[in-house]
Amino acid sequence: MSFKKALCCLAALAVTALLIQYFPHLPVSPPVADAPERRLITLWASSEMPGTMSWLKKQAAAYGKQQKNAAVWLRVMTEQEMTGAAEAPPDAVIWSAGVEVPPALGTLDAAPLCLSGYVLAQPRPETAVTPVPRSLFGVSPTPDPARTPAPVLVPWPESFCADEDFGALALRSMNAPAGAQLIPRAQLPARFQAGEAALLSVAQLQAQSAAYDVVAAASATDLVLYGVALSDAARDFLDFLRSQSAQTALSNHGLLPVLPGLRLYGPDHPALSALQFALDGGWLAPPDWSQHKAAETWVGQKVYELR
Repeated sequence: MSFKKALCCLAALAVTALLIQYFPHLPVSPPVADAPERRLITLWASSEMPGTMSWLKKQAAAYGKQQKNAAVWLRVMTEQEMTGAAEAPPDAVIWSAGVEVPPALGTLDAAPLCLSGYVLAQPRPETAVTPVPRSLFGVSPTPDPARTPAPVLVPWPESFCADEDFGALALRSMNAPAGAQLIPRAQLPARFQAGEAALLSVAQLQAQSAAYDVVAAASATDLVLYGVALSDAARDFLDFLRSQSAQTALSNHGLLPVLPGLRLYGPDHPALSALQFALDGGWLAPPDWSQHKAAETWVGQKVYELR
């Protein structure tokens, strides 16, 4: 029995030697070993703009489905957490203007990813107490952006209010006439609900119960989401965030695109429609806006051109 086993082993060895001799290019490792390694892209995000985190999460998932060898790990952080962890930076950082980001993270190379802004709106007295709020979500893009008409605006009221911080700068960018009252930002919603024209962010305006008419939209904004890539893989993801599909998806979150010529809103969304016209090539607060909040010199300087 042992002789037969030895004979079988010798036969197997002989066959193996013949295979190696006549088929030297046969693979010596399974095909799985040649599959590309899956890359994890680490992303830090800190934003005070409503809707931005939801958009980022959905686009990170979409990017992972498109790029089979890449996955995005999104970590939502505070300013303090970013400062404390800056010694071990991620692949990319995304933050809204006004959030202080350590200079070591390369903020000078940041590019805008999406926008929001401010609209001067006049409540309609007959519907000022309507209990149903207007929603930002589920907004459908305008079918033919190239033919989107300019919004119809109502005349400037005799008096109106804005916040005494950025609101004053926004009014300057709008060439607002005399009659503005500068008050603390926290008081603006109550003044609007009382029937007074007020400069509100789009998110604030859409949360109000009153129907309104748009007087003007500010061509300056500090509601900007910026991103900077610290690796090649992350740079590809940030490019994806500025792609047609990702920018169009901003319409589901009440945000504005930075892709030139892309108009997402029509007359059925007057505030967003007016804002997209006003900010097309308008004035954006720089990424390090937290260091310039007390200064007014940046108004009149085109920090970033969307065109």
